[in-house]
Amino acid sequence: MSQSKVQHAEIKEKQHKLDVAKQVLKDEFVGVDRVIDDVVDAIGSWYLFPEIQEKPLIINLWGLTGVGKTSLVQRLASLVDFEKQFYPFDLGDLVNRRNDIKFSMERIFENEGGYPVILAFDEFQHARTLDKYGKELEYMNNQIIWKLMDSGRFYSHYGLGKIDELYELIGKLNQYLRLGVEVERGTVIKGITTYRKMREKEDGVPLNAYEWEEDEELRFLPKFYWKIIYEATKNMFSSRGDVKLQFDELDGPGTIKLLRKVIKEAQAPREIDCSKCLIFVMGNLDEAYHMSGNQNADISADDFHIESLRINVPDIKEALKARFRHEQIARLGNHHIIYPALSRQHFEEIIHRELNKIANKARSHFDLEIHFHASLKERLYLEGVYPTHGTRPLFTTIYQMVHSRLGKVVHEIHKHKLTDCSVRFEGHARGILVRFLRGEKPCHRLLFEQVFELNKLREDKRDDQQAITAVHESGHAILAVMLLHTLPKLVCSVTSDTTSNGFSRIEKSWEYTSKREILSRIALLLGGLIAEKIVFGEDYITDGSAFDIKRATHLATSSVKEDGLGSVNGYFDMGLQASSFAFFDNDYRLNSEARDLLSTAARLAEETLKEQEKLLLHMANHLSDHSQLKEADLAELVKAHAVNFDMASLIVNGGHIYYREQLKKKVEKHAKTKKVQAALTRGVRLNGEG
Repeated sequence: MSQSKVQHAEIKEKQHKLDVAKQVLKDEFVGVDRVIDDVVDAIGSWYLFPEIQEKPLIINLWGLTGVGKTSLVQRLASLVDFEKQFYPFDLGDLVNRRNDIKFSMERIFENEGGYPVILAFDEFQHARTLDKYGKELEYMNNQIIWKLMDSGRFYSHYGLGKIDELYELIGKLNQYLRLGVEVERGTVIKGITTYRKMREKEDGVPLNAYEWEEDEELRFLPKFYWKIIYEATKNMFSSRGDVKLQFDELDGPGTIKLLRKVIKEAQAPREIDCSKCLIFVMGNLDEAYHMSGNQNADISADDFHIESLRINVPDIKEALKARFRHEQIARLGNHHIIYPALSRQHFEEIIHRELNKIANKARSHFDLEIHFHASLKERLYLEGVYPTHGTRPLFTTIYQMVHSRLGKVVHEIHKHKLTDCSVRFEGHARGILVRFLRGEKPCHRLLFEQVFELNKLREDKRDDQQAITAVHESGHAILAVMLLHTLPKLVCSVTSDTTSNGFSRIEKSWEYTSKREILSRIALLLGGLIAEKIVFGEDYITDGSAFDIKRATHLATSSVKEDGLGSVNGYFDMGLQASSFAFFDNDYRLNSEARDLLSTAARLAEETLKEQEKLLLHMANHLSDHSQLKEADLAELVKAHAVNFDMASLIVNGGHIYYREQLKKKVEKHAKTKKVQAALTRGVRLNGEG
C-alpha cells in the first residue's frame, strides 16, 4: 500500500473517531450540544494534521460552575485516545505555588518527546495578572502559561538545580585522585582501600551495604549520580544507561573532564517546544456571567438560561480586561466558546438520566426493578437545583435522597420476603416514601423521614414579616409596571435565600438608560419603602430598605457626576483621591441635583402608588398569604385593579421603543425640508427668468 493511501486511511479513521466522539458527548452531556459541536470542530485540524501546526491551538471555554467544562474536555481526550497525553492544571490550586507549572511543562514535553498533547488550564480566572483595581500584580507564578500561548516555545534552565551537586562530586573525585586512586574504564583499580574508607566516611554507611558487594568492581562514578547527570543534560545522553556506558570508558581525569562538560551543558538554556499542543482554557468570569453571584434557588433556571444566551465574545473579552493585560487577552485568541446556563428542562433531563442509572444499577446488581414517581422528581428539582451552581448540588441531592437508600431498601426486601416485588420511590410531605408493589398492588411501604430544607424555607409564614415583604415587593413590582412598562418575572414574599426576605425579579428588555428613565428607575428602587409608608404609616416603615436606598443614591449621584446626565456634561470625581482628569463638585451643585433627583423620585413613587393603591393592596394581600406571584398572575392582577393603565403599553420588544423611530422621523423630515427648499429655489429662478 502506498504511503498516500496509508495516510488517507489514518485520516479517515481519525475523522471517524471525531464523529463518534461528538455523538457520545451529546449522549452524555445535557444542554451543551452547540458547545460540543464547536469544540470538536475546533480540534479537527489539530487532531488530523498535528505535524503542520506551528503554534499551540488555544480553545477557551467559559461558563458558570458545574456546567461540565472540565468533565467534557476530559471525556473528549479519552474518546480521541489522548487520555495518557492529557494534562490538567487547576490554577486555583497553583496560584500560590511558584514554578509548579513551569516544572510540569518541562517534564511533560521532556517525556512526550515533542508529540502533540492536550493541556487543560482550569479555573483560569485565578491566573489573573491585574488586581481588582487594574494594577499589575507584583508576583505572578504563571508566566510560563503566556509564553506557551504565544509561540509554544520557552527556554528552560532546569539543569541549574543539579550544578552544585556536580561541582561537589568533582571536588570529591579530585581528592580521590590526589590520594593515589587510579581509574581504568570507569573502575577503581588502585587505591581501593583509600577509596572505600573515604566513601564510607562521606556517606556514613559501609559502601557494600547499599551499592556493591565486596567482590564486585568499584565504579569511580557512583551509580547515584547517573540520574542527576542525565536529568541535567539530556542533550548529551539518551538515557541513564547511556550515562553509565560513556563514563565506563574513561579513566579518572577523563571522568573529571566529562563532568565539567556536563556542568557547562547544564548551564546552557534548553528550548522546550510545545508548539504542537492543544490548550484548553476554562473558567468562570463573573464579570460576564453577572448572574453568577445570585445563589437564590427560587429564581427560574430558564431566566438565567435566557440571560446567559445573550453573552457574546465581546462580552467575554470585556470581562477579561478586568483580570488580564491587553496583550495577554490577545494571546488567548478568538476561539471563545460560551456555555449557556442550564434551563429547567436541562436539569429535569439530568434528573431523569441519573435516576435511570440508579435503576439500571439496581437491576444488574440486585435484580430489582425500581421506578420513580413524578413527585420524587419534582422534589429532587426543588431541593437540588441552584441555577447558578450547575449540576453539583443536584448530583449530591440525588445521591443523598435516592442512591444512599438502596441498601436499606434491599435489606427490607429480604427481611419481609418481598423478592417478587418492584419498588417505587415517591416524594412525601415527611420525606421519601418507598412503595413495594406486587404487580400494581402496594404490599409494603418504607418511609425515610427527611426535612426538606429549601421547602421549609419556602413555606408561607403568614406572619408580620411576610406581610411587610409582601407590601415592600408589591411597591417595587407596581412601579416597574407603571413607570417602566415592564412586568416582573417573579415576585416573592418568602424565599429560600436566607440573605433576603423576598425579591422582585425585574428584567428590562432594553440595555441602555436614558436621562428620562433615571427618575423612574430611582422611584422604582424607593418603591418598597414608599409602599410600606402608604400601607402601614410613616411611623411603621421598617429598616429593610438600606440596600435599595444605597442603590438609588448611587444611581442619582453617578448619573449626574459620571454619566453626563446632569446640568454639567463633565466627569466629577466621586472618590477621595485627587485627579487631573476630573472636576470636583466644590459648590455642591451636582450634589444638590442628585438630592433633587431622589426627592422627585420619591414623590413620583408615592403619587403613583397612591393612584394604584387598590392594586397595591390586592397584590400585597395575595403575597401575604402566598409566597410567590408569577408574571402571568401579576398581569391578571394589573388588568383587574390598575387605574389609568393600558396593558398594550407594556414593552415586549426593547429594541424598538423610541430611538430608531425618532431617527427615521428626523431623517424623513430633513429630506422633505430639503426638497421644499430646492423646489422654492427652482421657482425663484424661473420667475427671475420670466
